Amino acid sequence: MKTSTQLAKKLSAYSFFAGAFLLAEKSKAQIIYHDIIPDDTIHINEPDYFIDLNNDGQIDYRIINFHLGNENEWLIRGGEYNSAFVEGYYSSANLYADAIEENNLICKSNTWVFATFLYLVLLNYLSYGNTFGQWKAGMTDRYLGLRFDTATGGGITHSHAWIRMDVAPDATYLILKDYAYNSLVDSCIIVGEGFPLTISEINSESIQIYPNPSIDKIFLLGMKGDANREVSVFDFSGRKIFSQKISAEENSLDISSLDEGIYLLELKNENETLVKKFEVKR
Repeated sequence: MKTSTQLAKKLSAYSFFAGAFLLAEKSKAQIIYHDIIPDDTIHINEPDYFIDLNNDGQIDYRIINFHLGNENEWLIRGGEYNSAFVEGYYSSANLYADAIEENNLICKSNTWVFATFLYLVLLNYLSYGNTFGQWKAGMTDRYLGLRFDTATGGGITHSHAWIRMDVAPDATYLILKDYAYNSLVDSCIIVGEGFPLTISEINSESIQIYPNPSIDKIFLLGMKGDANREVSVFDFSGRKIFSQKISAEENSLDISSLDEGIYLLELKNENETLVKKFEVKR
């Protein structure tokens, strides 16, 4: 499928997924998830691949391929008339898209590059067997972080989204698997968050926040090992409130200074990042 109309038709055939959404507990943040069934494969020398994340009939992004001899290039840019950004960086006169791992936060405060017709963002460049860009040949289950315009009737408002993709071993095709966005303007989304379960809930160790909701203190139950870990608390705009070290024995956090509301707790060790939601309620 190469147009937004075809994408809408494909998803409508799977209405259980196309209409699926997850309401974050009491946060009013609506995560809209789309499972691409079957996965879409984009080959070299094919027309641009159009993506309409919120199914409003407007092209939000397009994936582009340039291929000549032993050189192959994959890029992404926004639609014709929208304000679109890709999580990434600028280096040596080029814009590069990050290849993000699951459980990370996509927020307004992240590093973004503007994706337009004039500013194409590089995913992967393969030249005589050498790969450039973060989206390496053979990479699987990595994510694009996106910030796109969801305004209707004038003005600009932005929502955050992710798209999960694979890169072929020889970088001659991409596989698009699924995507999701947070319909609450300027609110964060966890990479992999969606329907029916977030990827972090499926793959992470079974750490629980107790009590949740809480008044002034929370405990992290189910931590393994003796090593200290770094834990950070963010509000839903992505602003870091505080950080501290925590362990299986010293597993409490003082949240008495936080206002009522929904927060994100990020727990890190050397190998993984886990993100959980909790609520302060008095």
